[in-house]
Formats: sequence, C-alpha cells, structure tokens
Amino acid sequence: MQHSATKLAKGTRVITVQQPWATLIALGEKPIENRSWHTSYTGTLAIASSKAFPKHRREDCENPGVKKMLRKHGLSADDLPLGKVLCVTVLLKYRQKSDGGYGFVLDRKRLKVFKPPISYRPEVCILVYGSGSHREAYWSRLPQAVRLR
Repeated sequence: MQHSATKLAKGTRVITVQQPWATLIALGEKPIENRSWHTSYTGTLAIASSKAFPKHRREDCENPGVKKMLRKHGLSADDLPLGKVLCVTVLLKYRQKSDGGYGFVLDRKRLKVFKPPISYRPEVCILVYGSGSHREAYWSRLPQAVRLR
C-alpha cells in the first residue's frame, strides 16, 4: 500500500536507481532491486532516480512487461522523473542470486511516495541524507558506503 510523503528525514539512507526501475519501485511494481554488491544495512531507504537515462534503459521501457506496468499507471518513458527522490521504503534483507548478484528485498507495505518527487543530487551508492560529518559525506561517495551503519 502506498502512502504520500512530503519530506526526507535527515539521516535517511538513499540509493540511486536508473529509470524505469526507480519509478517501478515507487509504484510498488518492483519489490526487489538488483545490485552487484550487498549490504548489511536493513531499514529505511529512499529511492532516488539517477539524472542519466541511457538509451538502453529508455529501450527497457518498450519491453512488453515494463511498458504494461508503466501504462497501468498512465506513464511512459517521457514521464519518468530524473534526479529526484521518488519514495521511501524499507530494505528488509538481501538475497544472493544464482548469477552472483544480490537482490535487495523492499517492503511494498511501508512504501511512502513523494508527491511531487524531491529534487536531489544523486550519487551512485547508498549515502546518508543531510549528514553533517565530512568523513561520512566523503565515504558516502565510495563503494564502501554500502557498509554505512
């Protein structure tokens, strides 16, 4: 069930996801986010869309399954927001996949969608929003950021 949210709490961990996957998470259509790395972190996690929308991701919007899910909500590739925090959910756990990657299991029941999405400067990692610590901000931009506690 989706609830509306209006602001991002200080200290919230944020993960950047390319479109159309970020929007599909916010719509409750994609309960697992696939990554090549894992994290021990579980808890509140904001989903931000990346600023980039590469050609191959735009083409993903034409995949029949993806296109059907987007259309169900009245959306197309041209409607997807870039560089915005779309929602907050809960990262329940990760599962190792047979291909060696990891699936981050997200809680659709505790999904809170930002309407409108919040402007944000995305990073390619999990980081802590509103952190006052220079060290924490530095580490948030590195792959090791997945180990933030």
